[in-house]
Amino acid sequence: MLSADGLLSLFDNQFQNVAWRKQLPVNELESYKVRNMGRNLIAYSDERALMINSSGHIAFEVALPGDGKSVMEFFQLANGDVYSVFVRGEKCTVFKEHLMVGKFDLHSEVLNVPLVMNEVFQPQQLVFD
Repeated sequence: MLSADGLLSLFDNQFQNVAWRKQLPVNELESYKVRNMGRNLIAYSDERALMINSSGHIAFEVALPGDGKSVMEFFQLANGDVYSVFVRGEKCTVFKEHLMVGKFDLHSEVLNVPLVMNEVFQPQQLVFD
C-alpha cells in the first residue's frame, strides 16, 4: 500500500498485519508508482527509483537523470535475469536485478552503450506484473 504522503507499507496477508513501513522521500509535486518484481517492490517517481526487498531493506535508490515524466518496464532474458529500465526524457538507466549496469542517452540511435549492456538490446520477453 502507498499513501498519498509517500508511506509505503507491506501487508502480510498470512498474519494479517503490517510487515514493514518505509517513508519514501517526497517533495510537494512528487508522486510514486509501485510495481511488483518477484519478491521486491519498485517504487518510482519522475525524480527517483527505489527497489525494496520483502524484508523492507532498500536494494537501490537512484535519482533519475533527465527531464519530464519517467517510465519504467521490466524485461526478462531467457536465462531468467530480470532487467529494470527507467527512461526520463532522453536519459535511460538500466538495472540487472538490484545492480545498476549503466546509464545512456537515447537519440535517433542508441549511442555510447557500455559493452556489458549489449545483451539488453537483444530480443527479450516482457514481464507483466
